[in-house]
Amino acid sequence: MLDRQSRAAAIRGHDHLRRSPRRFGGPGGFKEWHHVLVETDELSLLVNFNLTDDMWSPRPAADEVARLIVLARVADDRGWRGEAERFAPADVAVAAGGVDATFGASRLRFDGERYHVAAALRSGAIAADLALRPAVDPCVFTNQRLGSASLLSWFLVPRLTATGAVTVDGRTLELRDAPAYHDHNWGHYLWGDDFVWEWAWACGSCPEGPWSAVFWRLADRHRRRATSSGLLVELPGGPPLRFLDDEVRVTGHGLHRPSRALRLPAVMALLCPGTHCDAPETIVLEAARGGAGVDLRFSLGDLAQIIVPNEADDDGATTLNEFSGRCRMSAAVDGRALAGEGRCVVELLRA
Repeated sequence: MLDRQSRAAAIRGHDHLRRSPRRFGGPGGFKEWHHVLVETDELSLLVNFNLTDDMWSPRPAADEVARLIVLARVADDRGWRGEAERFAPADVAVAAGGVDATFGASRLRFDGERYHVAAALRSGAIAADLALRPAVDPCVFTNQRLGSASLLSWFLVPRLTATGAVTVDGRTLELRDAPAYHDHNWGHYLWGDDFVWEWAWACGSCPEGPWSAVFWRLADRHRRRATSSGLLVELPGGPPLRFLDDEVRVTGHGLHRPSRALRLPAVMALLCPGTHCDAPETIVLEAARGGAGVDLRFSLGDLAQIIVPNEADDDGATTLNEFSGRCRMSAAVDGRALAGEGRCVVELLRA
């Protein structure tokens, strides 16, 4: 476990914004985003600041496209709500080499100890003003292969504590030390190319204290061959556990049939009607390495879909399926048994 200064140095050293090299005559197809999640029994919140090259622009050094996605789900059984908003270059300020991005009235920054997220939709339907303090050490994974040629790098803080306020449809929820997650992804790839991914974050508590888990799997678009998979688990009273590739077994059970889904942006939802998402009802992970074993069961719930047009071809779309849900965890580490329950967010990318 790093001390506070070392943890801050690790964040500053890896979590800085890269920006697209296309602005300086480099290759296009660059994508980068900062992703923040907050999960409690009352609230699920997703905030995503993202920059991507405009692959349809005729200009070789076109401006990056800046978008903000804000989704929220409160415990009233109405499902996800939110929007994906695009910003003109004049409304965007991004400091390369640090964590400081302003999109219109929304801003993400890191002050050396905490992340600060101020995100508000133009409609006023959702607004968040949060300070997030890292509770565990960050991790970085570079040049993970997507398909045959593309690469993805990502930096993550598996567990933070969020304090502040979130307003959803006029209702304000005050948060204090709520479980949260942050990651930063960047790389060159095209939507619709030969890849998909599966990702999940879970957080909860057990008698020994809080726990969290992050799962990922990258595969070809038909999901016949995985190029990378792993599970990172933070348990109370011990160092983080990391399981990679063949150490993680993934099985899906049942077929998730959502009765409703928030689909964004609205114009893409018109082109891709329906709520089909090709997702299991339950995902089970079994991981083992040395004297440690962890089992996780993710039960998928409400669905939000982010739909983007393919860049690798002129037809079709790629869908990022975001599920809220519940998770059960059991672990055995060097003869010590732990078990707990909690909340989860699952993302399944389907091309």
